Amino acid sequence: MKRFRLVLADNDGTLINDNHELTERTREALEKLHEKGYMFGLASGRTVADLKTFPKNWGLSFDFDMIIGVNGAELWDGFDNKLYQKNFIKPDKIKEIYKRIEPFDYTIQFIRDDKYYFNRLDEFSMASMSRNGQQKARVLAKIDDLWEDSVSKILVRLPAEKMPEFEQHFRENPIEGTVSYKTQPFIYEFMMAGTDKTNAMKDFCRIHDIPLEEVISFGDTSNDNGMLRDSYGVCLLNGSDDTKAVSKEITEYDNNHDGFARYVEKNLL
Repeated sequence: MKRFRLVLADNDGTLINDNHELTERTREALEKLHEKGYMFGLASGRTVADLKTFPKNWGLSFDFDMIIGVNGAELWDGFDNKLYQKNFIKPDKIKEIYKRIEPFDYTIQFIRDDKYYFNRLDEFSMASMSRNGQQKARVLAKIDDLWEDSVSKILVRLPAEKMPEFEQHFRENPIEGTVSYKTQPFIYEFMMAGTDKTNAMKDFCRIHDIPLEEVISFGDTSNDNGMLRDSYGVCLLNGSDDTKAVSKEITEYDNNHDGFARYVEKNLL
């Protein structure tokens, strides 16, 4: 296989399993990539502030070289120790999104000032609060607080059986100036147009003179599509059909059976 310089991976559904765990095999694969001289970056819908804690939490001996956060609204350059932010959703657009999703049975989550906000407490919000720390989670006192200030993205949680109807509604009736897509079977996200992991990837590569042909990326669902399409994209076996369609390869194993680690061991180490 050709020589790559940068390995870029999504987190949920790609690096970690469905129990939100990084397995020992995957941790060892990341260590060996670092020892071999590969640059490594994480690309996720989570914030850069959260993702910067992962190396320590995962027991890695190194920090990431770059991080793409909030699906491309944030880019952290580890070489320059610089954070870039762009394309936040303005209050008037937030209000428009809310009015469109109001008829559905949903839970809203968004991040503001590095805190997680929810419109209500349910099983999903309680689990998220537990994972991310109660001190970082808030429940909106009133729905008007949702559009009090700009946000990087809006995440909507709804029953998986309702997702096809929800997807179809916004596919046929998109909100002008936004991009939106399913990121998990029960999660749908809204961002401003132009917010994409691939744009952040290209920005980092341009800054450091890395040809896209020397980037191999891993993902599993629609918010990874541009990144996988514009580099040497590898989709996890558990990935969505649209993501598999834009990828160069599909792993032999899914994220619950070390699909990323097994591919890396076979092809990059």
